Amino acid sequence: MFRRSANSQQSPPSPVKDEEDLVEDHHKHTGVSAPLSASNLTQRQRQELFRQGLVQIVLKYSLLPIFDFFHARTGPKGCRVSGWMRFTYAIIFVYSRTLFALETGFMMDPLYGVIPYRITQEDMQDYEWTIFEWAPESRLLVYFVVYSNVLAGWGLLLGILPRLAAFWMFVMSHMLNNHNGILWDSEDNMFRLWIFFFMFMPLDHITVWDGFGGWWPSIGNFTATLRQHFALVVSKSGVLQKLPVSIRQYCHQRLQLTELVDIERGTANASNPTRQEQSTSWPMWPFRLFQIYMCYIYLAAGLCKLNTKPWQDGTALWWLWYDGSFGRFFPSFVSEYFFNRMAIVKLQTWIALVIECGCMVTIWIPSLRWYTFLAVVALHIGIELALVMHAFEYLSVLGWVSFFVYPNDTLKNSTSTKSLSPVKDDETTVQSAGVTDGGSKVSSKTYRNGLMARILSPRNRKVLVESILVGVLLYFFTIDSVPRGEIVKVLPTRAGKTFKSFFFPNKETRQTSLIMGEYAGIHAGQWTVYRGIPPHSDYALTAVIQYSDGRPPTVWEEEDMYSHNDLWSMYQRERYYWSSTFYYYLSKEYVDDNQAIPFVATFAMHLAWKYGDGHIQLQPQRDGGPPHMIIDANNPIKSISIMAHSATGKKYPKDVGLWESVPREWSYESNCNYVLTMSDLKNDFDVSELYEYNADGSFDKESGCDEMDDEDEKLHLEHGSFEGRKSTSPLHPYVES
Repeated sequence: MFRRSANSQQSPPSPVKDEEDLVEDHHKHTGVSAPLSASNLTQRQRQELFRQGLVQIVLKYSLLPIFDFFHARTGPKGCRVSGWMRFTYAIIFVYSRTLFALETGFMMDPLYGVIPYRITQEDMQDYEWTIFEWAPESRLLVYFVVYSNVLAGWGLLLGILPRLAAFWMFVMSHMLNNHNGILWDSEDNMFRLWIFFFMFMPLDHITVWDGFGGWWPSIGNFTATLRQHFALVVSKSGVLQKLPVSIRQYCHQRLQLTELVDIERGTANASNPTRQEQSTSWPMWPFRLFQIYMCYIYLAAGLCKLNTKPWQDGTALWWLWYDGSFGRFFPSFVSEYFFNRMAIVKLQTWIALVIECGCMVTIWIPSLRWYTFLAVVALHIGIELALVMHAFEYLSVLGWVSFFVYPNDTLKNSTSTKSLSPVKDDETTVQSAGVTDGGSKVSSKTYRNGLMARILSPRNRKVLVESILVGVLLYFFTIDSVPRGEIVKVLPTRAGKTFKSFFFPNKETRQTSLIMGEYAGIHAGQWTVYRGIPPHSDYALTAVIQYSDGRPPTVWEEEDMYSHNDLWSMYQRERYYWSSTFYYYLSKEYVDDNQAIPFVATFAMHLAWKYGDGHIQLQPQRDGGPPHMIIDANNPIKSISIMAHSATGKKYPKDVGLWESVPREWSYESNCNYVLTMSDLKNDFDVSELYEYNADGSFDKESGCDEMDDEDEKLHLEHGSFEGRKSTSPLHPYVES
């Protein structure tokens, strides 16, 4: 074994050479006076030289590119792009979660909410944990989680303790997602996973400290001055002297006390206060994980569509446009000629399929990156105008912005050459970690010890830890989100079996990985968005409140927020997105399922409290158990019945031409969900009696629908059934009731 002299410099790995070249290199680098030749080398020396050559070529053409791909560093421009991403995400988060906070009382309040934790916990898996299990009947805890989440979003938006704010947002979002499985969908997985990636990215650009990137200089100067006064007060108070030395040094550095003392003495320019230092270099691996995960999302969404017949024959969007809430922004002639002609519908279906399947490949090609991004933006603009997706489209586009963070900021626009080498000031290549070696003879043990010493040095220890973290996360995201079955379908049989066995573990390993992901809050599953035949049904929920004092019955029905497009109706649609989601799943998923009884019973109880004129009250138990319903003698409500209605689109007739207007047909259905008869209840009873669970978690409570009278059913069908409410629009067949 040979190694270089102590003062020699390392050279980059080179391809495998023959023995004569290796001997010549050995003589050149070591300065050994006695010439060596291949003829006088021992067999062991020959093997060692050959092994070193193989190691170097593997490093150069395999490990080094992968290492640099993740550990090269971006510069100030990349950090600034990260700041704009954080700023944009925080705006979307604050907007969405503020609207949800306004609906917290109705949705999650343990006393008056329609989805309290005492019901949803029955559907939780053992590996799903949440803070609500510690105090399931605490109203304070619910509002604390929701509003602290919004407050942390403001902290991330302004850049005040942004990493702590991001961590809090991630944990609280995980708690809310585990609270119940009804409200949350792929959009909320995006909210949670995006903030997970942001926790590892630079967050100190585009904040109040720098005037939001220079767009608001006065606020930057004000906050800098305010921070300085605060730092000086803390310094003079002597609080820092009571802290350990390491923490005290960190506080001095963060508060910039040395510079602030100069300002106070007048030796610095106080009119232009020193601002907090910003990051100018950052490793690429957080952005690489973000980029790879975006590709996983569209790989799953694209392949799951590609392998289904409706998307192959171009009829998928035909089904999609059956939903009465889609395309509300479009004038009638646009709806008729662009979405009711099969030729154009097929073209749109295939264009969407090509973009979803191709963007994950073309986005990596520098010359096609901007074109790919614009195509994805156009796709999501069309989806946003046509569908009701809340924040899903904005989060999707934001994820693609991560591809515009480049190593060393050398790749400008899309035409220049990409450099994956880290900056010289902070080298993080495998070479600098001490993986390559050569030179004079040393024992194998000494060589390995020296190699490990350099790998575990303080300079490289962080890189090693980050490499392990990247490997673990990348492995999990691959197991969790890559559509294994869909990839196997598009590969030849033999290649599919090889791919399946090589890239994915056995069932036990996979299940363990997914459970750990659930615990950590990073599990989302495969993104099978609108695969196969997309949803093509409309749903509505109605309730009839009968009174015992002779007054006419009250019919409650879900507000139609899609008939108008003014600003107020748009705000209402966004705010009531959460309650509409609850009504949707209550109508769609649980019509004939006994598991729906706890939810519809709680909803009926909410209506009884709302229309009871103050004669029906809910009171919490002192021991923290489910609340009690107090019904006084003057209660005016006799019964409350709930019914779900649906209209499902039928397949288009094949005898219609590609350019003809296609007639649409529907089938209608109405089903009773629940009947609450007040005379069957005691004046003071535990509300859990309305939805008693068995010991094994099953539920066999009767819905009470056998007691619905003919008058109730007539009112339900008159106000809620889609049949009989037809309009002249070819795409939106119903008029507002």
